[in-house]
Amino acid sequence: VDLSKDRSRALVVRVVTNLDAELLLIDRAAGTTTTLTSRDDECWILGAAFDPDERSVWALTNHGREFVRLERLDLESMKRTPVVEADWDVEAFAVSPDGESLAWSVNRNGWSEVFIRTHGGGRPDIRLDVPMGTVDRMEWSPDSTVLAFGMSTATEPSRVFVADHAGTVEPIALPVAGPEPPVVEPELVHFPTFDGLDIPAFLFRPIGEGPFPVLVEIHGGPESQRRLQYSSAVPTDQLVQSLGVAVLSLNVRGSTGYGKTFSHLDDKGLRLDAVRDVAAAVDWLRTRDDVRADRIGVMGQSYGGFMTLASICFHPDLWAAAVDVVGIANFVTFMERTGSWRRAHRAEEYGSLEEDRALLERISPLNHVGAITTPLFVIHGRNDPRVPLHEAEQIVAALSERKQQVELRVFDNEGHGLSKRENRIAGYAEAALFLVNHLDPHVTSS
Repeated sequence: VDLSKDRSRALVVRVVTNLDAELLLIDRAAGTTTTLTSRDDECWILGAAFDPDERSVWALTNHGREFVRLERLDLESMKRTPVVEADWDVEAFAVSPDGESLAWSVNRNGWSEVFIRTHGGGRPDIRLDVPMGTVDRMEWSPDSTVLAFGMSTATEPSRVFVADHAGTVEPIALPVAGPEPPVVEPELVHFPTFDGLDIPAFLFRPIGEGPFPVLVEIHGGPESQRRLQYSSAVPTDQLVQSLGVAVLSLNVRGSTGYGKTFSHLDDKGLRLDAVRDVAAAVDWLRTRDDVRADRIGVMGQSYGGFMTLASICFHPDLWAAAVDVVGIANFVTFMERTGSWRRAHRAEEYGSLEEDRALLERISPLNHVGAITTPLFVIHGRNDPRVPLHEAEQIVAALSERKQQVELRVFDNEGHGLSKRENRIAGYAEAALFLVNHLDPHVTSS
């Protein structure tokens, strides 16, 4: 994650499990590797860097606490000093080359708050006036006078902004390519689930009075979070809402960004509790006057694809349509065939073949395929090393044998998800058309 100025030392993050990592200092000249983080508690490392004087290291970690904070570690005494901590994750930081200024961002409820601190002046921290979006990188100018950072929102792709020590923020304008798309600002909502927990979500509500059909969208991971940023599934969410279908994008239990405890609430035997959160989303939607209660669909990618399949087999009466993108249908065959380099940390989340086979069988949608009555559209890449195509083929074959409505779209030149522009346009346009046809029969497919 960082190199010393003379390239003789490196900071390396070594992943231990799906939510645990170590920060290592590798000294090439001395031939040594030093572990800088303690092993007495699970911790995640969001980032690390040498201080400009290289006598200390800065690190983002949640060691010993719920949320990630920014710490400074003295390399001689090995003393850790908290620098920035909040009731949310500190997600990014940058130390100025002269060592006098610090910038950081906090992930608050799925969007970034950006701050600047200047040492020695006694001035309070400055919170920058930035759009409600997500920071993807930040860096100081060589003379330490200007901070540059990238940020995207739910309505606009990433742009570069610059800020000075006074907190003045200016975007670096780029020409707009083509007409502005019909996007909307999503609303942060919360709904109660079966055990009283509040689940956060973003509601993309189409322009107009409604009532609207709704797509419930579930992110992958599960160690991830739906953020306010123009990447991942958000452009697809915007496409769907522009066609008159509202989108509720969930951060169910197991998501990151809400503390260490929340991220573990779906581990192994608790897996189907997250699926119950999805069902609770439908219960909440049906209380709203602007929702067509009989026209609710579900969609997800990767782990979200599993959640989609699990939702339509464990709660089959809730759905009018479903879209599974590179999802897991059978955890046993998934664990057998996924890339060997990731099997151990996936076992930490889902369970191992050796010790948890019965659990893996019980939660696999393929083993409950007889309950599925929802029309299903499946997208998969032929070269997927994470969730092999076999997962899609199994669920499609089983449903086809039962004369259940199912469609499969395989992209020969894709892996885990759709990465190529032409494939993203084709695949998600087909998925959107499928959803519109099933969720709102009053909209014609022209």
